[in-house]
Amino acid sequence: MTHLPKALSGAAYQDLLGGMTIKGLRLRAALPPLPQPLNTASGQLTHAPVVLLDLTTSTGVVGHSYLFSPRADMLRPLVAICEALGDLVKGHPCDPLAVCDTLEQAFLLFGGTGLVTMARAGIDMALWDALAKDRGQPLYHLLGGEDAPVLAYESSGLGLSTPQTVADEAADYLASGFGHMKLRLGYDTLAEDVRAVTAVREVIGDTGLMVDYNQALDYEQALDRCRALDDFGLLWIEEPLHAADLEQSAELAKALKTPLQIGENLFTQFEVQRAIALRASRYLMPDVVKIGGATQWLIAAHAADQAGIPVSSHLFPEISAHLLASVPNRHFLEYANWVDAVLAAPVSPVNGMVHLPDTPGTGIAWNEDAVSRYGIAL
Repeated sequence: MTHLPKALSGAAYQDLLGGMTIKGLRLRAALPPLPQPLNTASGQLTHAPVVLLDLTTSTGVVGHSYLFSPRADMLRPLVAICEALGDLVKGHPCDPLAVCDTLEQAFLLFGGTGLVTMARAGIDMALWDALAKDRGQPLYHLLGGEDAPVLAYESSGLGLSTPQTVADEAADYLASGFGHMKLRLGYDTLAEDVRAVTAVREVIGDTGLMVDYNQALDYEQALDRCRALDDFGLLWIEEPLHAADLEQSAELAKALKTPLQIGENLFTQFEVQRAIALRASRYLMPDVVKIGGATQWLIAAHAADQAGIPVSSHLFPEISAHLLASVPNRHFLEYANWVDAVLAAPVSPVNGMVHLPDTPGTGIAWNEDAVSRYGIAL
């Protein structure tokens, strides 16, 4: 790997590794309900299908992570891939860079994006949790990050609904202390998009507002709708186009006053570099799972930093808060409460800020009663 951030290179990285090896993986699946259903232009979410990973080590330290899949029917193959990857790295040192290289090489002929990359991410994130626990440090501290709150925006709701419904939700988020929030768009007509934004703006005033089209538009629709939103003072417009169409995203970015935000569907560092080279958006928000784990997220954030691009996170607020605290170009943490039911200590923003835990690791642990309640057999 090249262009490594400071946290992943030199003697400092070697010093944090210790002598642990990977002993095995325990995998479970659960289907907790969302606190409220979320409608988007790309489909509805009513539950949070998750795979829970426990990575055991030779010293008895256990690293935790979870994978979120918008489709419950993908949990079975995702678990099967995690099992196969776990067998490949069993007995290997707890070295995230070396494990990344091993799995990259193992899947060159097969191809490694999609579910394979997500499975790799689960192992990588659990490795980092285990390493930080072994050193008795929070992950952000292990990575040389700052002990400072991380700015978050509320993204749990504000789905496609009536103007009154989204206005009421926005008022609740404002009252709970959030100074930034994200609204889903992609209604049947531009007029409906504008009504939703107007309804929220009337309630929240100048409060920071982002919107997300969830890849719902073609280029002409995106140009028309995004230009119509240019005077609403939005912090960004997220994924109006298909995520793979970086060339047209670059064209759209040049045509708008409002910044574009993309990145949650970039699965490789090659895609990250192409997005940066094309100037496909003003901001980037890599997803820690889809990019392949914390190691790959840090590399992507470093590449963005070299290009002067701020990075935000996508979902997974527990580990994402640690990663953002560890990079100089941090922007926003996306906060969503979708997986809280199965977590022993969910992230709990205070006045829109996430305070990093001082416990060793990432802070991820399971609410075993809830895991039993919502667990599903595969």
